[in-house]
Amino acid sequence: MALGAPPAQAFMNIEQIRQSQSQGTAGAVGVKINGQTGNSKKLLSEFTTLTMQRNGKSEYLLAGLYRYGQSRSVKDTHLGNAHFRYTRHFTSRTAAETFLQTEFDQFKRLARRDLLGVGLRSLLASGDDNSLFLGTGLFRENERFQDNLAGQHAFRGNIYVSFVRAFTERISGNAVIYYQPNLRALSDMRLQLDSSLQVGLARSLALALEWSLQADTRPPPQVEKVDTTYMVGLNYTY
Repeated sequence: MALGAPPAQAFMNIEQIRQSQSQGTAGAVGVKINGQTGNSKKLLSEFTTLTMQRNGKSEYLLAGLYRYGQSRSVKDTHLGNAHFRYTRHFTSRTAAETFLQTEFDQFKRLARRDLLGVGLRSLLASGDDNSLFLGTGLFRENERFQDNLAGQHAFRGNIYVSFVRAFTERISGNAVIYYQPNLRALSDMRLQLDSSLQVGLARSLALALEWSLQADTRPPPQVEKVDTTYMVGLNYTY
């Protein structure tokens, strides 16, 4: 979401929908819920939406994510982001990208983070059932934190590798890994891994299983360096 999606600290995972080669508009809406009752009372819910329009060599993508969670009726997850990306294809294997993103994450003390970035995307390898992409670029980030913490501004590199595979006619998956170092302090870096498995249930409806990992070597005070998340739900494509 750098689409890779993402968890609010990087990008949303948009690789699955980008594999469509048709012109015009396509999109997906996802709803995922995890929960426990009884001795443990937990709820984690997520809503995502993606819309992509392809017109000749130009591709426009708009994505949004909102996630909310509670443990024993106490809110412990509240985050969201919105992402816009324009891609211009030069050949069937290379393209230039530019993107805007804004996000927040209450329990990482992030009031707001705004990103503006550019990059190149290349198809490294492809077969009948799989594709491997490499993205390289950079972005400018402006961050504001809660609790009167000082804001931050930085230029970060953005390198990602994306792998997409169709296992059968109904089952497909993808994995994307992002590496985002601060260009003025390389020890300040972020790493994100997003993986997804889609199992077709009907023509436009699929069961979605997702797992993600986000790591930040220099998070705000009292914020953990590593987070992992898994979600199960349904995706509807159109």
